Amino acid sequence: MDKESAAQLVLSEFTHACYVHYTCFVFATLGIPMVTNQFGEQEEIGKVFIGPSPPEEGNAHSVISVGDLRAFSRKDGRFTDIIAKSTIVSLFAEWDEHYRPKFAATLGIKPNEVENDLMGDVRKIRNLIVHKKIAKNTRLSCLSWDIDGDFCVTTEMMGILMDHLHKMKTWTPF
Repeated sequence: MDKESAAQLVLSEFTHACYVHYTCFVFATLGIPMVTNQFGEQEEIGKVFIGPSPPEEGNAHSVISVGDLRAFSRKDGRFTDIIAKSTIVSLFAEWDEHYRPKFAATLGIKPNEVENDLMGDVRKIRNLIVHKKIAKNTRLSCLSWDIDGDFCVTTEMMGILMDHLHKMKTWTPF
């Protein structure tokens, strides 16, 4: 197999990995309303205990008020944002630690010689998510997301990211 074909195969593998992450994101966010609806008309101040045993056994891994559960579970609410941001961080880690070096190796170049505007955008977004800071006036090349301050990642934004991943091309110094 020639270098170009091998590199395209690596890019296809990365795209498939992105599909798996996105499918997980979609299924997780679709499941949020189903779980929330199980609490019906409970009072907002009531508590939901999550753990391996009944709450009275004192082994709750998490406790959340019914009010917060409902608020965070809204479409594009806090739970969706958390899952989306986790997905973005994971996607970038896979790209940077596995697929980018593998792509570079097929072409006989260094990983830092492989550039991609979309993954550059994802890196900037990842840095904001992880480190809670971004350089003033940072511009994204591909994504038209407003990432100033405390931003929320919506299901629509994740769909846009996937649209761009479908068309992803890399740049090398050749």
